[in-house]
Amino acid sequence: MPTIAHLSDLHFGREDRRVVEALVRHLSANPPDLVVASGDFTQRAREGQFRKAAQFFFSLPEPRLAVPGNHDVPLFNVLARAFWPLRKYQSHIHGSLRPVFDDGQLCVVGINTTRRLAPRLGGYWKDGIAREEDLAFACSVFSNSPSQARILVMHHPIRTGADQNRADVIPNSKHALEQLASAGVDAILYGHLHTPHALVEIEEALQTPRSMLCIMAGTATSSRLRGDWKQSYNRIWFDGDRCSVDVFAFDGKEFAHKSTTPFVSDASGWSPA
Repeated sequence: MPTIAHLSDLHFGREDRRVVEALVRHLSANPPDLVVASGDFTQRAREGQFRKAAQFFFSLPEPRLAVPGNHDVPLFNVLARAFWPLRKYQSHIHGSLRPVFDDGQLCVVGINTTRRLAPRLGGYWKDGIAREEDLAFACSVFSNSPSQARILVMHHPIRTGADQNRADVIPNSKHALEQLASAGVDAILYGHLHTPHALVEIEEALQTPRSMLCIMAGTATSSRLRGDWKQSYNRIWFDGDRCSVDVFAFDGKEFAHKSTTPFVSDASGWSPA
């Protein structure tokens, strides 16, 4: 029963040290089969913040897979943002912007959804997109993998909950969902909005009837909280035609189980159990 610890939005530079230490203890005592971090390692993509984020990330159990977030792109250094936006991320966290993990049970592919500049006035520095070449790469890996569970990791939402802003969804989400469903993807993991949710993507507008899991993680270690949620991470396990998304949240001292959302699958994809 392979398990994934899905972290997101670490925001070193605005981290809570108590939470960081508690999360290291928790994951060290309960190691998953894979640790996934879906972006925003830093608050402002500064050297010292990346060093702290790397120290934390590489202290977690192996294997690990990571993708960058919009906060990992320099905001105020215009030249760096224009010409080498992810140089520090690639130097400190991971050199590849298309990481792959495939152990025969889990096939996990990460893609970079950050942008130097986006056209929306309210999101010009933070909005994301799934690039066609990255989707094609991921779909090729998934289509050729013997693993039973196929998972894509990105930073920006491909779907939001009812209480979240639709404007935060990547603009080409419908196309991306169709491509990924055709490649047999089971789940898409992302972050960005600092509150967790687990949804089934079954929009009638999609050209394929196959449904996928859309799973958002909250902020794992930062003080940038949203609503009533504390720092949290998702623990996701797959067992054949079953999947469960468990949310673990910081209770002031340690990470403790907060909720469970189960799913089952058949030929048409996933649905709530």
